[in-house]
Amino acid sequence: DLKETKDIYDNVVGYQNTLVLKARKKNGKKKFKIKLSKKILAWREWKMSTFELIMWLNIYSNRSYNDISQYPVFPWILSNYEDPLKTENEDIQKKGLKKSNTLNQVDLDEDDEDMDDNKLDYRYRDMKLPMGMMELDEEGEKRKELFMETLETSRDPDSGMKPYIYGTNYSNPMYVCNFLTRLFPFTHISIELQGSKFDNPDRLFLSVKNSFYNSTTQKTDVRELIPEFFYLPEMFLNINELNLGELEDGTTVNDVLTPCDNNPYDFVMNMKIALESDRVSNTIQNWVDLIFGYKARGKVAELSNNLFTESGYQENIDIQKVENKEAMLRQVEFGLIPTQILNKECGKRMKKEDIIKGKEIMDSSNVLFHMQKVFYVDEPYKS
Repeated sequence: DLKETKDIYDNVVGYQNTLVLKARKKNGKKKFKIKLSKKILAWREWKMSTFELIMWLNIYSNRSYNDISQYPVFPWILSNYEDPLKTENEDIQKKGLKKSNTLNQVDLDEDDEDMDDNKLDYRYRDMKLPMGMMELDEEGEKRKELFMETLETSRDPDSGMKPYIYGTNYSNPMYVCNFLTRLFPFTHISIELQGSKFDNPDRLFLSVKNSFYNSTTQKTDVRELIPEFFYLPEMFLNINELNLGELEDGTTVNDVLTPCDNNPYDFVMNMKIALESDRVSNTIQNWVDLIFGYKARGKVAELSNNLFTESGYQENIDIQKVENKEAMLRQVEFGLIPTQILNKECGKRMKKEDIIKGKEIMDSSNVLFHMQKVFYVDEPYKS
């Protein structure tokens, strides 16, 4: 009945949202703006890591570890997850890149201030593009064409829907559980989502390389990452000795294959190094604009090729129009787009050498007052 459906909605979808709304009411909009602005300022001054910034943005936009339909979302950082890295390739040698047999800090922590962007494209993801617009190979190019066809079709007045590009979200319960199947309690949740059994072995999280390939070539997969990729190597290990079945070739599914010679500890460490590298520090604001900022909704989202079906936006879910529990569960399983919390460009980090020179400027209350206007949306769903 409707009451039971509403209870599901309130408990599963609204939990973290309620906490944030209470915080806003308690502290007032002005204090909330100040808190959010201070986080951005701390990151810009290199007083806060990029990982911390993204976690705070997730929290402020209603994401929570307690809700797998609104789980914290993190970006794919690199565009190459081969192991060993194929740096002996002639094309890469022509670009003047360093030779390396593994994913390592020398490759990832390169200061790119004076470096040609083209020399780094083979390693780092283009943060200006949503996952669905990646064109790393012919399959990705074909997928992009299909997505743009979807947009044109949905623009037809007779379609009865709002324009959209992607029919699936970049973060939803299925993706979260797929990544974390080997760890409890996600093992039990995965089994429940798949009808009291594990998913088909060939569809489980088998390797980082394959997951990235699928998310850049498959029309039904535009997933981003979860924070555990940057601090929890155990997620790649079958530490609970689960019987995950066999692949079609008879191979038993066990640990996840990772770069760095299948050493998940080295892989996670280097993912964190990549996230905190100068290269990402200079580009991550573009991804923030897509996920939490002004490119997440409205006409700008359409121009940025960042539109999802309307059921993915919390403001479009009307509990009174949901006819049954199954319909609500389908919406929850699709996942929800983060609440928009930034209404203009996030802006990039300061150059390290400028931090000392301009410290007295950054400490100015006038700058903080300006940041409050830029980094907060009073009515986030109105363009």
